[in-house]
Amino acid sequence: MLPGVKRGTVAGSLLSGNSDGFLAVPVIKTYISSMTDTVSSVTKQKCTCSQKSKYSFFFKECDSFVLRYGGYPGRRYVLPALYRFLYCCGARCIEARSLKCTEVHLNQGYIDILGGKALRDRRLFLSDELIKYLKEYDARISKVFPDREYFFPGGYGGMYSSSAISSNFRNIWLSAGLKRDGKVKPRAYDFRHHFACANIMRWSEEGKDIHAMLPYLMRYMGHSSIESTYYYIHLIPDYFSKYRMLTASSADVIPEVDEYEV
Repeated sequence: MLPGVKRGTVAGSLLSGNSDGFLAVPVIKTYISSMTDTVSSVTKQKCTCSQKSKYSFFFKECDSFVLRYGGYPGRRYVLPALYRFLYCCGARCIEARSLKCTEVHLNQGYIDILGGKALRDRRLFLSDELIKYLKEYDARISKVFPDREYFFPGGYGGMYSSSAISSNFRNIWLSAGLKRDGKVKPRAYDFRHHFACANIMRWSEEGKDIHAMLPYLMRYMGHSSIESTYYYIHLIPDYFSKYRMLTASSADVIPEVDEYEV
């Protein structure tokens, strides 16, 4: 357990050892107290704070969008929950799409990511707020797909397609009146970038040692090396000018979204 840290705050409930084959990762709390509250806006180029978050508008529109446009049974439940999971946990899209019900342990407060990138299994502990939300979602979607295999099922109860996640995200983004220019294309994968930046900025504001916390963030997000995690400091230059020297060797490391990620 990290000094001064308890479950449901910044990090806590470190796994005791690796006897079950999982990476030992701490709880990385979601950046905000509400999943639709004011948060930080993240793009490929930089992280900037704003009083009116783009993601606040996105989730508000998402909740009404799925009611206006029906689609397959359960769609009104799956999309809001799937996007919130990506936003709150910084998971890869493929990890959300392939997440099975047997890997979700809400009563224990965690989920298992199995067969992740480079075959790195890991366990993610969830905030109390997200646990409550996902329990309510699970109760509703279970009435539609009582014997489903995947936690976020697609139209016929199988795995949600990557194209559907992308197209629905784009439609909701535009329906919310959010900007989309030719340089920065908003994607569901940007939730992952936001998760990393938001936690780093919060740790900075709380006076925590960012350099010491990054290895925990690396494990939580399933990065193969600390260089990939250091990259996010480049997105917040105003906050971390003193850390530029630490990331100089990884200046060209840009987390690209390859076929596996979506």
